[in-house]
Amino acid sequence: MRKNKGSFFGFFGMAVVMGFVLTVWGAALFAQTAADFDTKAAGNGVVITKYKGAGGNVVIPATIGGKAVVGIGEEAFPSNESLASVTIPDGVTGIGRSAFGGCSGLTAISVSSENRQYQDRDGVLFTKDGKTLHSYPAGKGGTAYTIPNGVTSIGASAFGGYTGLASVTIPASVTSIGDNAFYGCKSLKPEVHADIEKRFGKSVFQ
Repeated sequence: MRKNKGSFFGFFGMAVVMGFVLTVWGAALFAQTAADFDTKAAGNGVVITKYKGAGGNVVIPATIGGKAVVGIGEEAFPSNESLASVTIPDGVTGIGRSAFGGCSGLTAISVSSENRQYQDRDGVLFTKDGKTLHSYPAGKGGTAYTIPNGVTSIGASAFGGYTGLASVTIPASVTSIGDNAFYGCKSLKPEVHADIEKRFGKSVFQ
């Protein structure tokens, strides 16, 4: 019995150590540095123009080079297939069109609860007031999505590259959809495609 007890605690101790090592390794793997981003000046802050890191679970830093990150530019994460998730800090006040476009592995977008301009709902990026759906992660999964009531607009390229989307329910509250909002959504059912085109025009697919 003593031998078995010793073996158990020896195994348990090893498991704890291995878990700690893997946690530290994982944190190091996805740690972001200033070198992972190209930026440009914007007032007293900076806007991210391009992400150059390894992907994975990316936490955008609140500051880069001592200056607050205030924006994410258009196509800032250009078709980064290794990007799994992204967390946006509270200081970001503007996010460009197709900032996460083509990121086929992106499953969730998270936003700091202190951010005054944006929020996330189940991994989908919305404006803080909930009226605009800005970006739907291309790798989120699922074949159908219901846009929440109260949303009035869908941003340009919002669903761009979401190849698995077969059906989307758009409430009557939506009055505008940006260009290319459903570009590359090749799995949309013909009747869904036709209904969207009839209501909002061809530009949402081009």
